[in-house]
Amino acid sequence: MIILHDIQSRLAEMKELVGQRAFHPFLIKNIQTPFFDEDKILLLLSMFDQLNLPDYEKQTYITATLLIQLALDTHDQVQIDSIEDDLKGQQLTVLAGDYFSGLYYKHLASVNNIQLIRELSNSIKEINEQKIFLHEHNYQNSTKQILDNLRKIEGSLYVKLADFFQISNWNEFTEVFLLAKRLLLERERFLTTGTSVSSEAVKKTFLYQEQRGKELSDELHNNIVQFFDQSISQSIELVNKLAKKLPNINKLLLMRIQALKDEHQAVVKTFVEEG
Repeated sequence: MIILHDIQSRLAEMKELVGQRAFHPFLIKNIQTPFFDEDKILLLLSMFDQLNLPDYEKQTYITATLLIQLALDTHDQVQIDSIEDDLKGQQLTVLAGDYFSGLYYKHLASVNNIQLIRELSNSIKEINEQKIFLHEHNYQNSTKQILDNLRKIEGSLYVKLADFFQISNWNEFTEVFLLAKRLLLERERFLTTGTSVSSEAVKKTFLYQEQRGKELSDELHNNIVQFFDQSISQSIELVNKLAKKLPNINKLLLMRIQALKDEHQAVVKTFVEEG
């Protein structure tokens, strides 16, 4: 088990390092400041602690992976419906995503790992395909298919990395952990704005099953929230079980899993009290 203070220092160092690589002054001035998910950094640090590699290589691989994630997240910020209203902003966002992708290639090329570039490129392709499947959700698909789409979108990049370095014992934990985080975010967006990517897919499924129109009734709203709550609870329960089987999982990551559980229990309690 890695000492808590040590992992906190390494997390801060890794976050600063990636920031130095990614933050171009022109981009920061013209687009939304890039966001680094600290949980994903913790996850990568834990995974690479299992490998006997020089620190420089570990940092390079982690940095490259986070730059890919940053590119994917940045491209997701492009809103098709608002392109005409903010054409320059949307174009800069696309260019920023491309810029981060270029940095990822540069980092992996610096350690001459062409095969890993191919593997991660395949992961990017799979992620984009799963995003299309989710957006173009077939009404007849099940909610299980929606969860599978989200699980692959969130976990594919890290699973490819684990497979490449032959630490696939991290795969299921990684997918379920990141799925739980995504579901919590999707639930929050749905309750805050009335819509989210996965809630729209769930809505279509429920409406198809009930042979109803497109309205969002109170009953349908509650059913969608219930879908999120059940899926999040099941994911967090499974994550806790899987975490016990992993070597080198750091204490801070374990604390984040508990924080996800506490966060979910708090929002469910609030929903029940207000409902």
